[in-house]
Amino acid sequence: MYSFIITPGSIELPEKTPVVMNNNGRVQRDISTWLQSLILFHNREEASVSQKASRLTDWLNYLDRLSERVDLYEAQTLNLIDFANGLKERMAPSSANLYLMNICEFYWYAQDKEFTSFMIGWADMLAGRQKPLIQLENNTKGKGAKYKIPFLLDVTTSRQKYIPRRFEIDGLLSSLAQVSFDSSMEVSHDALAPRNTLIVRWLSEGCLRRQEVACLKKDSLPDCTGNEKKMISVEITDGTKFNKPRTIRVLPNLIIDTKEFFELDRPLIVDKYHEGKQDQGFVFISASYRSKDMSITPSSITDLITDVGDTKITPHALRRYG
Repeated sequence: MYSFIITPGSIELPEKTPVVMNNNGRVQRDISTWLQSLILFHNREEASVSQKASRLTDWLNYLDRLSERVDLYEAQTLNLIDFANGLKERMAPSSANLYLMNICEFYWYAQDKEFTSFMIGWADMLAGRQKPLIQLENNTKGKGAKYKIPFLLDVTTSRQKYIPRRFEIDGLLSSLAQVSFDSSMEVSHDALAPRNTLIVRWLSEGCLRRQEVACLKKDSLPDCTGNEKKMISVEITDGTKFNKPRTIRVLPNLIIDTKEFFELDRPLIVDKYHEGKQDQGFVFISASYRSKDMSITPSSITDLITDVGDTKITPHALRRYG
């Protein structure tokens, strides 16, 4: 059986790095290297990378439990389909698809780093046109991922775009709070929990886009007392679509809570991860040592929201709620 632990860090590794190992303490090198690369080179936060570690651990244990044990680099498309069908019995198809996406993401990385060969892709991308064990489709649109996963589980959709309901957003906030509480990060409960809550609120109450949330600065927040009986106008100038400023209206308590976070909780994240860096005044900053300008990336915002629950609740879906 496999599990993952969070390392205390070392000269070679960033603090709080997930490492996957078996019951005998033997490290699964390739998966652990991939997880470490996400933190070292892609500024992913521990909570997000830990979710990926958990999914890859479940995949390893599934391969071990098969009547005829399958090695990590012997798995085939049918194994992934069978694994996903099992997941479907205990979670929504959209959540099960996260496992498939993370597994394919790892195999793509492993093949790119030459840990394995002829493992994943499509026939005409490999030398000799040999069929890979896990067969994907080429993403010919040239946008987003390099590939498409043809065996993702069907997620029932309607013509109307999904809008989360209030209880679903409350569930998301509860999940984010629990992840922060369970995290081994020293600043998690005190600083990351309110940060994560406010990110969701600015998406759902302020209808901001991910880039706008990432670029939100304290200087753009107007003064208010909390006694106002009307919505407060906030001019958004950074990170906007086509660089066109726009004005949104939010409840006063969102501005007050955000300013309180900036003054009381945000400094804990700065002291832990960004000592000596130039502070540009972004409200929401990364919990990663590798972030050069302290900012949180739009992709990290997506990971933050989709990695803890149903992937239907995306940053854009939260905007539709508002």
